[in-house]
Amino acid sequence: NKVVVNEDTAGNVTQLQAEIKKLRDTVDQLKGGVLIAPLSEADRPVEDEGVRENASCELRDMLTASMTMRDKAESEKRVLLDRVDKLQELCRRKDKSLQTTKMILKLRNSHINNLENKRKGEMDSV
Repeated sequence: NKVVVNEDTAGNVTQLQAEIKKLRDTVDQLKGGVLIAPLSEADRPVEDEGVRENASCELRDMLTASMTMRDKAESEKRVLLDRVDKLQELCRRKDKSLQTTKMILKLRNSHINNLENKRKGEMDSV
């Protein structure tokens, strides 16, 4: 049997206990469906200060752009929802107007039929 060491450990007991606590918190958060655990210093990649600053600026610009686009999308959504509400109100009014017009035509046709029947009755009696 060969034993393979996955990683080297260095540090005192309190550092290792703190790392164990962070890992347990991460596991608890994953079980709860939330991951907010930041990388520990040992897990973070070693980068040049200039590269880190450039990446930070890019991320800030991307965040600003995405927030602007989100705000624009929300305002367009509000405008479209208002427009839909107005169009629905217009449809209700047109439906009511159409219903009124149909009723008027029905009454007019009924009146015309009554007058024609009356006239036919008078013609038959003559």
